Amino acid sequence: MTDRDVAVTGIHEGRRRMTLTYPILDRARNFLWLVSGSDKTAMLARLRDGDRSIPAARVRAAHALAVSDRMTAGEPGPRY
Repeated sequence: MTDRDVAVTGIHEGRRRMTLTYPILDRARNFLWLVSGSDKTAMLARLRDGDRSIPAARVRAAHALAVSDRMTAGEPGPRY
């Protein structure tokens, strides 16, 4: 959808939701992705690679920053 800033989505878990569309996200001056958990490692890699098959990679924010924990980044945690 490219003609609206906000769109109504289908029912999810018994509630109707609203979502921001790509045009309004693309107008953001800054964009922050906060990604956590080892189950998101593959998605973070796809985002970094610009894989446009995932919605996150379709956002064209001029100044985007992805912040993740070590597990998501695929790095080992500290040893104690």
